[in-house]
Amino acid sequence: MLIIIGYVYYRYRLGKAKSLLDTQEKQRLQLEQENLKRENENLELRSRQVELERHNLQQANEKLELERHNAVLEKQAAQLECERQSLAAENLRLKIVQLENESESLKEVLEKQKDLAKPIEDAIKIRIEMLNGLLASRITDNDSYAEPYGTWKDQIIQDKDEFMNTTRLAFKASHPKFIEYLEQHGLSESEINYVCLYAIGLRGKEVGEYMQLKRHYHISSDVRKKLDIDEHQTNIGIYIRKLMKQL
Repeated sequence: MLIIIGYVYYRYRLGKAKSLLDTQEKQRLQLEQENLKRENENLELRSRQVELERHNLQQANEKLELERHNAVLEKQAAQLECERQSLAAENLRLKIVQLENESESLKEVLEKQKDLAKPIEDAIKIRIEMLNGLLASRITDNDSYAEPYGTWKDQIIQDKDEFMNTTRLAFKASHPKFIEYLEQHGLSESEINYVCLYAIGLRGKEVGEYMQLKRHYHISSDVRKKLDIDEHQTNIGIYIRKLMKQL
């Protein structure tokens, strides 16, 4: 009986020990799984961090490249601005020289041709006065010198016929052969006025906008026919300015 009780107790203790071992093994396996899961999560997190660092590095490189590109553009813009200012200064110098030449040319006409008709003389004097004022404003960068020129310019816009007439008279004094050539080819006074707008440097579109006449193209066509200018191949402005220099 004692042996049986001992055996039963042994089996009980053995089962309990086995159950405890199973429980411990299960806990160990569960712990390993949890650790493995954490390691996987850590690896995934590390992978994300690496990807984020790579992305940040790429953005930093792109930003650096953009800054380098912007620096190049800024340098180019600075060079272009420098060239623009240099060109503007050169254009201003050329304009000053041109104004001086025009003023001196008109003064020379007045001095040499003492018997000029009063309207021609007045037209030349007005232009000399305007050129001198404009020249002074360009040289000194003082706009007050150009105020008479501004007033004269407003009058030009308001009274186109007067401006074109005085322009023709001024050319008649400064370039008599040019005006004589136009007259010999049968151009009327209004057509010569029209041609003189090209002679002072205006282009076809600008002439049309200034005159604001529906007959602008008809006048152009009539002038071309009388001067034998090709309708399609020759620019009338270039032709007129070249003709004026040749005569």
